[in-house]
Amino acid sequence: VALLEAATGAVVGARALEHGCVPVPAAGATSLLARCGGALVVIDPATLAERWRGALGGTTFRVTARGDLVVASVDVAATPAAPRHKAVVAFEATGRTRWRTTMPTERGIGVAEDAERVYVFEGDPTVWALDRQTGAILWATPMTQPIADVVALGDGTLAVVREGEVVRLDGA
Repeated sequence: VALLEAATGAVVGARALEHGCVPVPAAGATSLLARCGGALVVIDPATLAERWRGALGGTTFRVTARGDLVVASVDVAATPAAPRHKAVVAFEATGRTRWRTTMPTERGIGVAEDAERVYVFEGDPTVWALDRQTGAILWATPMTQPIADVVALGDGTLAVVREGEVVRLDGA
């Protein structure tokens, strides 16, 4: 990972990631994020030092960060105790897991968030709202077409991007 001066492009810092670590783009993030095996690693952008590492228990699909919460959607592999499933994990700014919610889907899931909710969506057309503080599922809305993306617009509504169109939903 290299840190560049925005005005000049000069390298002002660099850090090697562990073997197998992959940078993770995260909407709204103020830190650098990487997936290292089954963990999410948060790197301080000023010092390039690791701030914290949180166990995901699976492969990350999407990550979003807003204020005091980093949220990741995860594909959790089957174990002798549990079948393969999808989950959403929320970490506090300290790296402590705030909540983990198993989602009622077998498809890959994405996440978006606003000040009150985390929105979870899948290619198969369903959007869910989770309480941002507890991870409780508040509602689910089936859509008529597969979903490409969901954007929380900040005014209590969501833009649901589907093939050939954008649909606006009331986030409440």
